[in-house]
Amino acid sequence: MARRTEPLGLRCVAFDPYVEPATVRAGVELVDLETLLARSDFVCVTCPLTPETHRLIDRRRLESMRPGGYLINVARGPIVDTLALADALREGHLAGAALDVFETEPGEPDHPLLTLDNVILSPHAIAYTSSAFTGLGATATSNVLAVARGAVPRHIANPAVLDHPRWRAPELAQ
Repeated sequence: MARRTEPLGLRCVAFDPYVEPATVRAGVELVDLETLLARSDFVCVTCPLTPETHRLIDRRRLESMRPGGYLINVARGPIVDTLALADALREGHLAGAALDVFETEPGEPDHPLLTLDNVILSPHAIAYTSSAFTGLGATATSNVLAVARGAVPRHIANPAVLDHPRWRAPELAQ
């Protein structure tokens, strides 16, 4: 994210309770979440959804954000309390929001965010490009052909399957 914002001249602060400070990119200041929310004009949520991050950005944290700030969620929907977000936007505390994920998938047709002019909603589909689909098709084809030859496919989601007796069956080796 920091590399993508560099040409815009933005100062970057980040929160990650698990990152080693020595590994943080030069020019990025590592801070706690409350400091990040209070100081940032734009907050971009990119963490995984875990029990710890479920509703991480709740009403209290939205209220602690810098007035006039923007919230961007490109991670997972349940990380942000979207009803509280709608309130913060409607009341003018936040200037805008952009989301490509929703608490409930598919999104609820009567959700308050759908009525607000200061919200951008889009599908979670930034990687859906022609070259990505071409690469996915080529990889899938290559993996199917590998299995047909009895070889281990290049990308395997569940390597434990290789220990299964059916994987070693003679008909797979032909």
